[in-house]
Amino acid sequence: MASLPGNRTGNRGFTLVEITAVLVILAIVGAVVLSRTASITRNKLAAEVDMLKGNLRYAQARAMNDDLAWEVTLTASGYGLFRDSTAQNLPEGSPSHSFASGVALTSGATTVSFDSWGSPGPNDITLTLNGSEDILVTKNTGFIP
Repeated sequence: MASLPGNRTGNRGFTLVEITAVLVILAIVGAVVLSRTASITRNKLAAEVDMLKGNLRYAQARAMNDDLAWEVTLTASGYGLFRDSTAQNLPEGSPSHSFASGVALTSGATTVSFDSWGSPGPNDITLTLNGSEDILVTKNTGFIP
């Protein structure tokens, strides 16, 4: 029996147009997923920068109301608050804070200490999170922009 002109019983593959359409759809979905993931990391980083700035200001304010030095000791994964080498609670209620996943201290001082005048000392201190977000603690005044 001869096959009819519209009958495609012998062809069971995909056309180039169908394969291209699937690849385009996968590329769009991939781009959306990647952009959302990057956005979440940027939001976490911004939140951690703001929280660290606030806790540095808190340590400075406490030092200005006390005769002992207050310091924030930093590691790659978080930081803690100390008064005269004794752990103290941060405003959120614990003596240490761990950075959110995907956020890390990549460079800068490991300790920022404030005296009773609120000064961190004679040099500017720069802390860098994720290699891109800098926190500056201004020399002598301790100003944190």
